[in-house]
Amino acid sequence: MPTRFTFPIAAVSAELWVSMSSLRESKDGSPPMTEQRDNDFFQCIARLKPNVSIQQAQAKIDSITASWRQQYPDSKLHTGAKVIPEISAMIGSTHSALLMLCAMAGCVLLVACVNVANLLLARSLSRNREISIRAALGAGRWRIIKQLLAESTLLGALGGLAGLVVAIWGIDSLKAFLPSIPRIDEILPDPLILVVTAVASLGVGILSGLFPAWRASRSNLAVSLNEAPRGAGESASAHRTRAALVVVEIVLALILLASAGLLVESFIRLQRVPGGFDVTNVMTARVALTQTNYGKPEQAAAFYKKLLERLSSQPGMQSVAAAWWIPLSGSEIGFTFNFDAHPVAQGQQPVAQFNAVTADYFKTMRVPLRKGRWFTERDDKNAPAVAIVTEAFAKQFFPGGDPIGKRIIVDGSVEPGKPPVREIIAVVEDMHLVSLNVPPKPQIYVPYPQFAIQSLSIFMLTQVDPGPVTTALHRAVAEIDKDVPVYRPRLLADYRSQSIAQPRLNAMLVSLFALIALLLAAAGIFGVMSYSVTQRTQEIGIRLALGAQRYDVLRLIIGQGMRFVGIGVLVGLIGVFASSRLLQSLLFGVGATDLRTMFIATVTLATIALCACYIPARRAMRVDPIQVLRSE
Repeated sequence: MPTRFTFPIAAVSAELWVSMSSLRESKDGSPPMTEQRDNDFFQCIARLKPNVSIQQAQAKIDSITASWRQQYPDSKLHTGAKVIPEISAMIGSTHSALLMLCAMAGCVLLVACVNVANLLLARSLSRNREISIRAALGAGRWRIIKQLLAESTLLGALGGLAGLVVAIWGIDSLKAFLPSIPRIDEILPDPLILVVTAVASLGVGILSGLFPAWRASRSNLAVSLNEAPRGAGESASAHRTRAALVVVEIVLALILLASAGLLVESFIRLQRVPGGFDVTNVMTARVALTQTNYGKPEQAAAFYKKLLERLSSQPGMQSVAAAWWIPLSGSEIGFTFNFDAHPVAQGQQPVAQFNAVTADYFKTMRVPLRKGRWFTERDDKNAPAVAIVTEAFAKQFFPGGDPIGKRIIVDGSVEPGKPPVREIIAVVEDMHLVSLNVPPKPQIYVPYPQFAIQSLSIFMLTQVDPGPVTTALHRAVAEIDKDVPVYRPRLLADYRSQSIAQPRLNAMLVSLFALIALLLAAAGIFGVMSYSVTQRTQEIGIRLALGAQRYDVLRLIIGQGMRFVGIGVLVGLIGVFASSRLLQSLLFGVGATDLRTMFIATVTLATIALCACYIPARRAMRVDPIQVLRSE
C-alpha cells in the first residue's frame, strides 16, 4: 500500500494486513473464529449501491439479524448490527471538538473584522474633510467607496499573507498538540490552503471596509467643509455605530473567554481524576508469541513465567507483571458472564470488561485492595478458577452484598470446552481502562495461567528512570527466544497523557482564541476611547475651565467606556447560555453554565476593559484648559 495509506484510523496505525482466512485455521479442535456465532468484535465495511441510504441499509441489516435470531436461538449474542457512515466512524468523538474549534476560530475572525472596521471608521471620520474636498472636486460616491475599499482590501491581503506564513511555520508545532485528531499527519500546505487564505483575506478586507466606506461617502459637504480642521466633534450616529461595534467585540470576546474558562476547568478536573492506579516509573511494552511455537496455553504460560523471573532480577527493578490490556490505551474487550447461583437467560447476560493478569499486576500498578486477597503463584491452571472484580462490578451486580465467595461463569476460554466456574476472591478499586472521561465499567480480572494467551503487555515498575529497562526487556526475551518480537515500548504515563490529549487540545486552542479576542477587544475599546478623547478635547478643556476636577474627567471617560462594556457583558452572557449546548458534550465535571466560571470570565474581561479605558482617561485628565481655550 502507499506510504500514507492508513486504515482503519487508530491511535497506532496498522503496518501489516493479513487475510481473515488465517483465522479459519484451528489446530485445537475448536470451531474456527470466523464460524463462531458469538464473536461480536468483527467489523464490516461496505460500499453502498448508488441511491441507497444509510436508513435503507440499516433496515436490510435489521431484517438479516432478525432471521439470524430465529435460525440460531441458542446464540448468546442478540445485539444485531448498526450501520454508520465511515466518515462518522473515522471522525468519532472529535466531530464535536472540530465543530467547536471552527466556530471559535470564526468568532476570532469576526472580532478582528469588527475591530478593523471600527478603526477604519474612525480613520474615515478623521478624513472627513479630505473626502469632502474630493467629492467637491468631482469624485463620485462610488469612486470614493472604491478608493476606501482598495485601502482596506490591501490591509486584508497583507494580513492574510502574514497569517499564512505564520500558519505554515506553525504546522509542525500544531501537530505536536494534535495526536488524537484523525489523519493529522496529512495536514500539509497545499494550493487549496493558498486559495482559501487568499479569498478569506480579500473577503475580510472588503467586509471590514465596506461599512466605513459607505458611511464616509455619505458625508455632508457643506458641514464638512465649514467645520474646523480639528473637527467639530463626532456625530451622534457615528458615535452610536462605533459603540455598537465595541459592544459586538465585547460579546464575542466574553463568549470565547467563558468557553475557554469552561474547557480549562474541565481539563483540570479531568487531570485530577484518579485512574485507580499509579503511572509513576512504569514502563510498558508488548510481547507477541508465535502460534507455531506457543500454540498451547501451557507453552505461553511457561514463557512469560520465565521472562518475568528474569526481569525481576534486573538491577533497579521493583516489580514486574504482565496483562492482556494496557489501561488508558483505548483498547478493551468485554465478555458476557453468568451467575452460578442464579443464572440469567441467554441473550440477557451482563457484560464486563475482562483482563488476564499475572500475580504481581496489582502490586506493580499499585492498585488498592478493598477486600479479599491478591492472586498468587498458586493460582495456576491446576488450581480452582478464581477472579478479582472491581468496586463498580460489586455495586452493580451485588448491591448491598458481599461478592467475595460468589461464583461466576465468564464466557471466555483459551481451551476447548465449557468455561470454568470462577470464585470471586477480592474486590479492588475501579480502574479506567479506556479513558479518564469514561466512568469505570464493571471489570473482571483472572490469573494469567488460567487464561494463557500468546500476546501480553509487560509492566515494569522501577526505582529509577524507567527508560533503560526496555533494553533489559529486549535482552531477557532474546535469551529465552530470539524470534519473539518486543514492540511498542512506552511509559504508562504516556498513555494517560494521550487519553486526555483531545481535552488538552480543546482547552489550549480555545484559550489561545480567547486571548486573541480579548486583546482585540481591549484594542478596540482603547481605540474608541482614544478617538473619543481626541474629539472631545475642547469639551474637556471647557469643563476643566468651568471648575470640573480632573477626577471628574477621569470618571466621565471611564464611565462612558464601561457602559459599552456593561451592555456587551449582558448580551455576551445571554450568548454564552445560548451556545452552551455546543460545549456540553466536550465538558467533564462542570456544567456549560457554571456560574463561577462565568463570574471569572466577566471580571477578567471587565478588568482588561477598565485598563483599556484608563489610559485614554489619564490623557484626558492632562488636558490644559488654557491651551484649549486659546486654540478655540
